[in-house]
Amino acid sequence: MSLSVACFDVFLELSNSVRFTGCNVFEQEFRIPPTGKTYITGGLVIVFCIMSITSIYRFADTLENLTLAILTFGLSIQAIVKLSMITLNIKTVRTVPVLASEFVANFENNPGVCEIFRWYIDICNRFRKYIFLMYVGTVIGATVCSLIVTAATNSKALPFGAVLPLIDYESDLGYAMNYCYFTVLTVYGAYGLFASDYLILTCMTIACAQVDTIAVTCEDLSQYLEIFGAENDEEVTDLMKTIIKTHQMHIRFMKLLHRRFSLHSFVIIVSSMICIAIASFVLIKAFWINGILMIVLFFWQLVTVFSAGGVYMARVEDVQMKINTTSWHLLPVRKQKMFLCIIQNFQFIAEPSALSLFSLNFQTLVKCLKIVYQFLMLLFNFSD
Repeated sequence: MSLSVACFDVFLELSNSVRFTGCNVFEQEFRIPPTGKTYITGGLVIVFCIMSITSIYRFADTLENLTLAILTFGLSIQAIVKLSMITLNIKTVRTVPVLASEFVANFENNPGVCEIFRWYIDICNRFRKYIFLMYVGTVIGATVCSLIVTAATNSKALPFGAVLPLIDYESDLGYAMNYCYFTVLTVYGAYGLFASDYLILTCMTIACAQVDTIAVTCEDLSQYLEIFGAENDEEVTDLMKTIIKTHQMHIRFMKLLHRRFSLHSFVIIVSSMICIAIASFVLIKAFWINGILMIVLFFWQLVTVFSAGGVYMARVEDVQMKINTTSWHLLPVRKQKMFLCIIQNFQFIAEPSALSLFSLNFQTLVKCLKIVYQFLMLLFNFSD
């Protein structure tokens, strides 16, 4: 199997794993969404959002119930954004693995680049199942914990803070209907959360591999200049063209990611911050045991978004140092000026961001956690 095919298969495996939800947008052999399964998933998400909105009004009598309803509304907003990110403008989404595999195809004969991509692809394949199990464990845990609380307290506890409208959720029939709906929703939710977040992680992993490829092309130029000098002008020009072409392909890939995932990142950051504070508040005030799982889920989403950007920028800074140490002083004066332009252009690689409002790095993650703490203290002040 060629390396470009292996790179595309990383995305195809993700698509195959969510086929039953109708979100298999990278499909090659089966019908491309939207399909009937896509509309079923969309219907579940819309009902979930309506439930959350009506529950905010329904449970406005106490702060604990109200905050739980708001938390559920945050989950529903995330669900809408995640589903739309994958299924809306499918042509653009399908371009992502195409650009990634085309990039690799240009370096099939470069052992250094192939080694880098094999390592990154192996990371994607290795961590796929662990990330999926984490999401499945979280949503199943929320469902099971509610059953345990129901049996232990002889009450009617639900996994989330919303109920179906126009139904008496305290009756046996109403409770059964709500619980059945949440059971189905959690199955779809586990796959939906996994698909969207793993897609972003995979894309940023491939982006890191592309950045490292730029470093390899610069090292190839240095090795050639140190061994053969700059006498063969055609060969030196080809090596410099390769560096420029690699950089341009990477910029094109990153612009596509920003256009496709920027809104998603913004919504995930804002909603996760609010929901972490709310889940912590209800956990402390009412000992809502599912709050522990919700905090883990939302915190993981924050870490996923910010660490993807943070690791990418760390790789960019490392490669910038390698480019600066390239033996460009061995080039003719005219080509030295060209290489200085390459160095200058690489200094201005755009940092991943959420709608250009949040820079996706570890520093912003720390700031967001501070805001979460401040919001939590505000909730406690209101409750007192």
